[in-house]
Amino acid sequence: MHRKNSLLQSALAITAFSLAVKFFGMLFRLYLTARIGTEGMGLYQLIMSVYGLFTTFATAGLTVTVSGLASEKLITDGKSGATLLLRRAIRLSLFISVPAGIIMFFGADITAVRFIGDVYTALPLRILSLSMPFMAVAACYKGWFFAVTQPLKPSIASLLEQSIKISVTIILLGTFMRGKSDPVSLCVGTVLGITLGEICSTLILWAMYAFKKEKSPLPTEFKREFDKDIRSVCFPIAASACTTGILHTCESVLIPKMLMLYGGNRESALSDFGIIRGMAIPLLFFPFSFLSALISVTVPEISRLKALKNKDALKERTSKILTYGWMFSICAGGLFFLFPDTFSLAFYRTDEAARAIRILAAVTPMMYIETITDGMLKSIGEQMWTFMTGLINSALRIIAVLTILSRTGAEGYLWLLVVSNVFSYAMCAYRMKKKAKSAPKLFKGIILPLICCALGGIAAMGIKEYALGIYPQAVCVTLTYLSIAAAVYFAVNKLWKIYAA
Repeated sequence: MHRKNSLLQSALAITAFSLAVKFFGMLFRLYLTARIGTEGMGLYQLIMSVYGLFTTFATAGLTVTVSGLASEKLITDGKSGATLLLRRAIRLSLFISVPAGIIMFFGADITAVRFIGDVYTALPLRILSLSMPFMAVAACYKGWFFAVTQPLKPSIASLLEQSIKISVTIILLGTFMRGKSDPVSLCVGTVLGITLGEICSTLILWAMYAFKKEKSPLPTEFKREFDKDIRSVCFPIAASACTTGILHTCESVLIPKMLMLYGGNRESALSDFGIIRGMAIPLLFFPFSFLSALISVTVPEISRLKALKNKDALKERTSKILTYGWMFSICAGGLFFLFPDTFSLAFYRTDEAARAIRILAAVTPMMYIETITDGMLKSIGEQMWTFMTGLINSALRIIAVLTILSRTGAEGYLWLLVVSNVFSYAMCAYRMKKKAKSAPKLFKGIILPLICCALGGIAAMGIKEYALGIYPQAVCVTLTYLSIAAAVYFAVNKLWKIYAA
């Protein structure tokens, strides 16, 4: 009971911080959209796609590896064993991330010309490369804190990182670059904020750990054994992430080019790309903050149950996570599907993203559940399955981008995302069912939430017409929708329990 209460408290605390981080992030995107425009957002997304690829090389698998292995070492070797594992993981992270940063720094000119198509984006890439070692070390510390059930510390670091990033960017763009209007110069100010935020976040995590660190008395042979354990878990995850990262980056670079073939205009292609990847998708993933907390506190717990070989408890825990995940995901997806124009106007002051939001909202539950299932599969040793699934999905998407987008444009890309997410979810759900025997409860997790969201949506549509102004409409719609949906859900659930008894 004490452990359950501790997990619940941790989840609530992480949720609060994660929501704050996401909320400030959405406000930041609103500011960026207004400051650099949709074309600038498209260019920014291209730069961040390349940055994301190198970040994947530098940090792939580290947080999950340290979190899972340290959780097991706490059982088998005690806290000294987990501490030693962290130190060995940090050593490995620097061995990987420093070369990644060097390659990104000196290869920035080639990357800017060959992949992004704008030589002036080399400077933003060089600035971002400086953050690589810091991000890798931070990933190890985050995994450690999750393993020792102190998830609040990474959450605090993330909030401070976001605050620093936003503050620095707004100061640079609003003061020192007030007269600038070209997208590349504005992207330079933005990436400076990102880099400083990453560096500060790592220093904060190190300081939190330094006050609690312990000496490790384990002999040299244990160090070799731990290095082997880290490699055996981290490398498959890293290989998966790096391979899919390369494919995702290629996809991101190809999309504007294919859209330009469709419309014949680079500015329009970047604008369409920015609307979908820079505006619609981040907005749809804003509510995922609630579920990311659930993942953070349950992945180490699932690793412990796997280490203890408690199959029944593992099945019960994973099934419950999937049920609650579906409940929440359907609620979030339904809200965006029914009121895309309201939220597009509220967050971006334009309805340009409304159609993209509505189409992608239809598969938002699958996006969320696929992310949750992917994390759980890795925690039970199914890294190769997630690797192969991601590889196949990414390869098929690139083929589709090359063959379809030049004839269908942005509309075709939206439907490609729909099909891709359905496929990815189906593969992960199949593997979870086979390996952990877990699946969501059909009525409680899917059917009932759909009914509740439909009734909540009908009520919110009636209220929407009486609210004047963009923001009052968004608030009224959200509160009405959630209130009616929750009331119906709890009422039906209570009646169901009485009937079952």
